[in-house]
Amino acid sequence: MPVYGVRDAAELVTAAMGLASGRILWLAAFSIIAVEVGNVIVEYLIVDRFRRGQKAERQKWQAWYQRMQAAQREGKAFDEPPPGTEDKGK
Repeated sequence: MPVYGVRDAAELVTAAMGLASGRILWLAAFSIIAVEVGNVIVEYLIVDRFRRGQKAERQKWQAWYQRMQAAQREGKAFDEPPPGTEDKGK
């Protein structure tokens, strides 16, 4: 009894392998593309978060520096520690 016009088992296996290999190649290509897109998104998010952290830290330092300069201009003592050097409850 022929299956989809296939004459023998060898031809059936060959046809099945041909169909499967095409699908496997397509799935492999799709998987690689999906992973690369995911990597680009994750890299963007990490870099963006890093830059936002840098900006926030720079703003803290600039504000501290301005307070220090204002105190010096007014001749006041300035004993506020720089950002990041405060004792954090240890």
